[in-house]
Amino acid sequence: MCLATPSQLKESVMSDIVKKWLNLTEASTHSGESKSTLLRRIKQGVLKGKQRSPKGRWLVHIEDLIRYCDKDFNAEYGTYIKEQRDEN
Repeated sequence: MCLATPSQLKESVMSDIVKKWLNLTEASTHSGESKSTLLRRIKQGVLKGKQRSPKGRWLVHIEDLIRYCDKDFNAEYGTYIKEQRDEN
């Protein structure tokens, strides 16, 4: 779950850098999630990421990172929505 609100994330990313793609270290810094969590989300298909070569580093587009963080954010209450897990 992202620690920054979507607007904070967008402001942070846009003021800090002007490039469109972030590596996992940069995405982790801006979202507040660990690199391993972001990589897991990419492999699960929850977050879009790309590699230039089969063993290359992962890159995340800024808009995809903002969309990913926005998905967990409840703007009405200004809080994050906790994931509901089945206990079956």
